[in-house]
Amino acid sequence: MFRLTRPPVIFWMGLPALCLLAVAVAFLPARWGLLFWPMSAWIVLAIGYRADGLWNLLAVVACNLLLAGLSLIRPLPGFLIQLAPANVALVLAVAFSAHQNLELQKRWVRKRLALIEKERALHRHQQATGQENKSLEETLARLAGLYELTKQLLFTLDRNEAVRNLSDILIATFPRAAFRLCFISLDPAASSVLERVLELRQAGAREIAVQSSDRWLLDRMLPHGAVWSAWPMVGVADTATLDIPPDLKTATAFPLRMEDRLHGFLVVKDLMPEDLDRCGILVSQFALAVRRIRLYERVQELAIRDGLTGLLVRRHFVMRLQEEAARAARQELPLSFLMVDIDRFKEINDRHGHLVGDAVLRELAALLRTQVRDVDLLGRYGGEEFGLGLPEADTAQAQMAAGRIRQAVQNAGFRAYDEHLSITVSIGVSALPRDAADATELIEHADAAMYKAKMEGRNRVCVFGV
Repeated sequence: MFRLTRPPVIFWMGLPALCLLAVAVAFLPARWGLLFWPMSAWIVLAIGYRADGLWNLLAVVACNLLLAGLSLIRPLPGFLIQLAPANVALVLAVAFSAHQNLELQKRWVRKRLALIEKERALHRHQQATGQENKSLEETLARLAGLYELTKQLLFTLDRNEAVRNLSDILIATFPRAAFRLCFISLDPAASSVLERVLELRQAGAREIAVQSSDRWLLDRMLPHGAVWSAWPMVGVADTATLDIPPDLKTATAFPLRMEDRLHGFLVVKDLMPEDLDRCGILVSQFALAVRRIRLYERVQELAIRDGLTGLLVRRHFVMRLQEEAARAARQELPLSFLMVDIDRFKEINDRHGHLVGDAVLRELAALLRTQVRDVDLLGRYGGEEFGLGLPEADTAQAQMAAGRIRQAVQNAGFRAYDEHLSITVSIGVSALPRDAADATELIEHADAAMYKAKMEGRNRVCVFGV
């Protein structure tokens, strides 16, 4: 569709000029008409160049209408009548071409503006992408740093070393914060009691007394098992309505959860909200490290402890006895060994069953624990045989200890399920360096003395070589 724009000044100047030329062509001689008529084409072209092509067309039509009106007054020469349509056709072609060029130019300008806008949008997108990439690189760098830090927590199987590593990592990563590590008792009967509280410092962890704020936190952490924080919009939802202790106004507590149970929590003071995620990652990795250490300790315990009695197994007991024998030889100290065997234990199993026999073994192991010192070695040597290593005890002292144990067993009443039993033990005694040169001979000679006690009537103590 054609659309008229506002006519320029040259239109109002060129239109009267065209009219004057038309009058001149009509009334002047023919040779002057040939001169003036092409001038009208240049005026029309000037109008079309400065204005829209439609104004050019209107000017030509107005000029030719005037010329046609004048031809009614004065007859015009034939060549002028022939020249006028040709001039009109030329002007029309030029006007249409100018109009098309103008439309193409406008379309090109619109495309150019659209491309410029796209370029600007692309530039903004590139800037946003660059900023996002920079942020991702910073995040990856922080995560890589956290990964390197958490490897230190997972490489150790010692609980104290893991706590020291956590202390060093937290203080190096968040130097302005203060940390306190609280452990909950693993005893099911005291599941809501704080067992230990450690203050994490640059020099390592230091055990401190349990504070009232720690108990306050424990009461909030147990029901939720999630992060608690005094900062708004962090942690459990009911913090705003609680009477927070003064020393927890800027604190955050991270739970140590293992196997769906709360084992403790880390209290962090003056930690900024933007650092909560990184600190939470370190705490979760520490919880994994503690769980791994406890599994390792459990495996170690199962490897050295008898599953029925809880005493040292034979392999580990003999190894520890060999270490004590070597120490006694170096320092020229005595070392005694007792071999304790239950009298007629096979009859107990045959008459009452193996479950009752197992209960008797457990009861006797518990009684033996009450009769030995902390430095003594106590292990299950065989089926119904128990071994006792007595460091720095000579033959006389060992014989007295064996008599005390024999009397305690004889006086004790053993209850196994619904059965009430009385048992006795036979004990053989040997000592270093009097009876043997090493731990192997020490065990062999005590075993021989124990069989001698069996042969002499049971429920007695025999010393090797006596």
